[in-house]
Amino acid sequence: MNRHVVSLEGLRPLIDEQLHQGKDVTFRVKGNSMFPFLRTDQTDVTLTSPPETCKKMDVILFRTEAGKYILHRIVKVEGDKYLTMGDGLRTKETTSKRQVVAIMKAFSYKDKTTSADSQSYRFKVRIWICLSPFRSLMLGVFHRLERHKNHG
Repeated sequence: MNRHVVSLEGLRPLIDEQLHQGKDVTFRVKGNSMFPFLRTDQTDVTLTSPPETCKKMDVILFRTEAGKYILHRIVKVEGDKYLTMGDGLRTKETTSKRQVVAIMKAFSYKDKTTSADSQSYRFKVRIWICLSPFRSLMLGVFHRLERHKNHG
């Protein structure tokens, strides 16, 4: 099977159409901001239309004022705004509800699909969020283990 890499910006009309028709959209993650849960070029995410209000720990796809698409986790809900952060980052961003394009319904990694509502997955996410002061150290360890696994 031939694979083609296309930017999310280029797919925006198709994504909008599919979501508007109540269909899900699945694509391969590109980038490391959601590591360790979502791995670049290895994890497929399935997105669906967002509910009227998303909640803490949800992973959302939103479009910034500059037109860039970002897939990050909600760490805090503040009225009509969401404070988001990538699992592999230490910086937070604010986005409004109107900028949310979709919400993650599930993700697939190594032929295993996990629902975003899975209790075991959400438990791991809660632990990861609680350990955020140690995130840099933990990410360094994860990345070293990944390199060793891939080269060892």
